[in-house]
Amino acid sequence: MTAYKERTLLEDLAGADFSKVLDKYAEEEIIRNIAPQLDTLIDKDFGRLTLILYKIDVDENRIRKALSHADKDISSGQILARLIVDRQKQKYELRKQFS
Repeated sequence: MTAYKERTLLEDLAGADFSKVLDKYAEEEIIRNIAPQLDTLIDKDFGRLTLILYKIDVDENRIRKALSHADKDISSGQILARLIVDRQKQKYELRKQFS
């Protein structure tokens, strides 16, 4: 992955042009790059994290379930990153299907 600031990548993924991020980067690259940012938000700005998750429309029940059943070797940021990528992919596919 080219040098991409995690904050910018996370913001782009949460924005209206998230499809560009999904087209340009592999899922694992996205997750690896946004997970540390998400971990930081969990610790230092939970309100902003909540807004991002709300904006992306990640289901609150899926978040709770994923975090409660997670492997202890996986960070919360990695879990949330996976949920974000999965949700954005779902929206991307729906938009392609209906456009």
